[in-house]
Amino acid sequence: MMNWADTAARLRRNGVLGINWRNAEYTLPYNRRDRYPLVDDKVLTKELAMGAGVAVPELYGVIEIQRQVRDLSAILEKHRDFVVKPARGSQGDGIIVVTGRSRALYRSADGSLLDDEEMSFHVSNIISGIYSLGGQTDKALIEYRMRRYGGERPSFETIVATGPRAALPHARATSRRLRPKEFILMDLGVILSGYASDMTRTVFLGKAPAKAARVYRAVKEAVEEAEQQVASGRTAGSVDQAARRVLRRYGYERYFTHSLGHGLGREVHELPRVGRGQATPLPEGATITIEPGVYLEGYGGVRIEDVVVVRKGGAELLTPTSKELMEL
Repeated sequence: MMNWADTAARLRRNGVLGINWRNAEYTLPYNRRDRYPLVDDKVLTKELAMGAGVAVPELYGVIEIQRQVRDLSAILEKHRDFVVKPARGSQGDGIIVVTGRSRALYRSADGSLLDDEEMSFHVSNIISGIYSLGGQTDKALIEYRMRRYGGERPSFETIVATGPRAALPHARATSRRLRPKEFILMDLGVILSGYASDMTRTVFLGKAPAKAARVYRAVKEAVEEAEQQVASGRTAGSVDQAARRVLRRYGYERYFTHSLGHGLGREVHELPRVGRGQATPLPEGATITIEPGVYLEGYGGVRIEDVVVVRKGGAELLTPTSKELMEL
């Protein structure tokens, strides 16, 4: 298994300032470097996703050059709530979530009010590259805001993987059509009141044969056993090991290729890291994910992810959605 800390150290020696463990464990091993530009630009990524039949937020407009900023009011006048963000943004900077209007003013998610001049100034800054990777000139996107149940925006790019691609822990959607007798893995989350959520469920298209049912049962037992071990003061490594013991009993431990979970809060990945050998005691009140998976190359994969709050007497479950095998 890749050691993300060693990877980060090597990258720093070569001039890369930092990298989070999700990128180190998921992105680097499974994606060719020459494909990175396809996801660096959100406009290009959105076009590729739409071409593959993947649902994405509706795009209301794109402003690419400074003289187009004068068209911003005309784009926004038809919409009460929306998101403005840079196409090549870095670390989530430059995003404004508008939740409604107060007369001629825009109300942002933090409660502040912006007028047309302030909104235009912000878009002009986006185009100039203030918020973008490498400070390059950029484009501003105005798009639909996830809001039906109060979500402000996705907390990360939604993962939907089917068939053999479900064996990639951080797969991106492709144009491949759904086929019967395969797993469908879905990993998603939103930002609500400034805090991130994260949940994964896997379903089966059709009646699951014995092999698929056994893989699913192993992962379900692993997540349940790990959650039973969660309590303040216990080490993160002991919770990770509880899940691995279950998968070892089924003969699948070597197909569980990443850490069991991570902290969750204002960012989708925070401390504590819940992984093999982690001696960090779980603090009271910490919110963490529990997400064991089994990934069988050429066949498919199963991941079940819950979010729990660490309590003295055990885990408080925040994702009560059923973990029973769903056959569609």
